[in-house]
Parts: sequence; structure tokens; C-alpha cells
Amino acid sequence: MSAKTPRSGSLALILFVGGLVAVGPLSTDMYVPALPSIRVGFDSTVSLVQLTFSLFLAGFAIGQLIVGPLSDRFGRRPVLAGGLGLYVLMTLAAGLAPSVEWLMAARFLQALGAASAWVLSRAIVRDLHAPDETTRILGYTSALMGAMSTVVPLAGGLITETLGWRWIFYLVTAFAGMYLILVVTWFGETSEPNRDAIRPLGMARNIATLRTNRVFSGYAACLCLTLGAMFTFIAGGSLVFIDGEGLSPGAFGALFVAMAPAFSLSSFLTGRAVRRFGPKTLLAVGIGVALVGVGGLFVLAAADFLTLYLVVPSLMATAFGVGFIMPLSFSGALAPYPRIAGTASSLIGAMQAGFSALMGLVVAAIFDGTGTPVMGMMLVLMALAALTYAFYLRPVIERPSVTTA
Repeated sequence: MSAKTPRSGSLALILFVGGLVAVGPLSTDMYVPALPSIRVGFDSTVSLVQLTFSLFLAGFAIGQLIVGPLSDRFGRRPVLAGGLGLYVLMTLAAGLAPSVEWLMAARFLQALGAASAWVLSRAIVRDLHAPDETTRILGYTSALMGAMSTVVPLAGGLITETLGWRWIFYLVTAFAGMYLILVVTWFGETSEPNRDAIRPLGMARNIATLRTNRVFSGYAACLCLTLGAMFTFIAGGSLVFIDGEGLSPGAFGALFVAMAPAFSLSSFLTGRAVRRFGPKTLLAVGIGVALVGVGGLFVLAAADFLTLYLVVPSLMATAFGVGFIMPLSFSGALAPYPRIAGTASSLIGAMQAGFSALMGLVVAAIFDGTGTPVMGMMLVLMALAALTYAFYLRPVIERPSVTTA
């Protein structure tokens, strides 16, 4: 079958891009419930096993910075095929890992490949659609990602309990392998190669422009701090609830089932309400609700009362707040720079992934067998997000800042 350019707005394109977006949850959320089993299987330490998660996020951050410019220079199709090929090989290597050190190396390289799917899923849609249609298509794929966030951790926990943690990697390898075949045989190029895309001076100038803009840096900081808090829970939650509280991997995965509907609902409401209330009000609501939810988790941990029935409402409140913060932060950060939106998207994605990787290292350092340090770190990060919004970002949100850069 010869490759062809997918038709804009088609169901086939939406499903194809949705599958690329799914690589993220399959690589992180599905893996988290297996962390305690991996530690026991390798007779390793919490710190080393946590590194298998943090190194993935670090590689994901680095990969995003590489993939965007390369795809602008050489086209989406060859970069996507190469990235997925690396992802398939390294996912299989992770499943066959004979030691935790091998697993760490495989996870880092796996992330470099995963970055191609994550970055190019957005770029491909933008190549084929005007901005308004791009928002609609990406809304559908975000809904798919929200649904996967419900199912994937639960599936990861059940696979760990029934087949063992290695089967998570084997099944993801099969999925990614089929996708690689689809890219090679069906997917056609959607962009024109840009010879200037990877010239060092141009890249450095664009990054400097973004870094010094208060609107971009403010939104980026709020997003990084918020998602850092969420990844603190993802990275440390399995240790707290499985090792500390005695939940099974499957029961821990069920916690994510409670968060996904709250996140999806607030994300949907953001699109409906932003014209009426504006980003300033909605972002304040999102940060406030998330701060209350994280505060509830910290109080429960400090009181040594992390029961499932009390934890779930706090997690739902946190996810509901994050559902406002994510779309508003991404759209707000990219809005001033229509001509370098790809670079801006790659940079904010890399910043977010890199900061989340750092939080994974922090969790490994502070975890003491209880939930108090983990939930305390989440509270600190959300409090910093609230302060950043109030004193740094809020005063400039409505200031005209669109540039032709």
C-alpha cells in the first residue's frame, strides 16, 4: 500500500493522531503501578527504580527539543518513522531488561522515540488545518487521552498482578510496532521541508525571544509547577499507596479512574466558558481548586488517614483544577507567537517534562515510607503556582502582547 497524505478532518486522521497521543499515557501511566513490583523483582532500591521513571521524563524533554526542528527540516514522515522505530526497539529492550540499570538506559532511549509521537501529533494536525479546526481536532484527541488516563493505569495494575510487569512493555511494543507499519505504509508527508529550521542562530534567537517574554514565561511556570505536582503524585503515589498503605496495583490504578472524568469535565468547560469569563478568571479558579485538592491530600497524609474514600474527593478536586490550567496555559503561552508556535510548543513541552523529571528525583530523595513528604511537595508546588499567577502572570494576561515573531 502506498503512503498518502491523510485527508484533513477525516475520522482516519483523528484516530491516527489519537494513537500518537496515546504513546504518552502508555509510556508513563501504564507503567506507574508496576514500580513496586519492579523494585522487588530486581531487589533494588526506591531511588534506583524511581530513576527509571525520571530518566524517561528527562529523555522526553530532550527529545521534544530535537524532534520539532528536525521535522521542520526533513518532514514529519521520516522523523516520525525513525522515532517510532527507536521507541519499538527500546520498549522491547525494557521488557527484556536483566537489571535495573539496563531498564534505566532503555527507558531514557524509549523516551527519545516517544517524543516524536507527542510533538508530531500536534504538528501534523496544524499542517492540515486552519487554527480553529486545529483546536477542534486536538480537542477530540485530548478527550481520547482523558479516556485513556482512566483505563491505562488500571490496565497496568491488572497486567502487573496477572502476567507480571514485563508484559506491560511487551504489549506496548506490539502496539507501537503496528503503528510503525501504519506510518510506513499509509501515512504521507504533510509539510514542506524548511532548510532554515535547524540553523543554530535562528533557533537560539527564537528561544531567547520566548524566554524573555513575561506572558510566555508566566504561563509556562504555572503549567510546569502544576504538572510537577501531578507527576509528584504519579511518581510517588504508587510507593505511598501500594508499599505504605497496602493497596494492590489494580486498586491503585483505580485512583486514576476517579480523576479522569473531573479533568475531562473542566477541560470541556474551559472551551465553553473562556469567551465569557476570560482566561484570567478561569485560570484563577483552576489554580484555586487544585490548591484546595492538594491541601486536602496533605492534611490526610499528615493525619495518617489516607483512606481510599477520603483520598478520592481530593484527587478529583485536584484533577478538576488541572483541567482548567492545562489548556489555558498552553494556549496562552503560544498565542503571542503565531510564527514560531512550533518552537514555543516544543519549548514549553520540554520544560514541563524536564521539571517533572526533576520532581521524580525529589520524590526518591524525600520518600520515607509515608505519604506526608510526597503530599507536602505537591502542596508546595501548587502554592508556588498560585503565587506565580497572582504576582507575575495575572498583571500581564490582558496586556496586548501578540508579536509577529
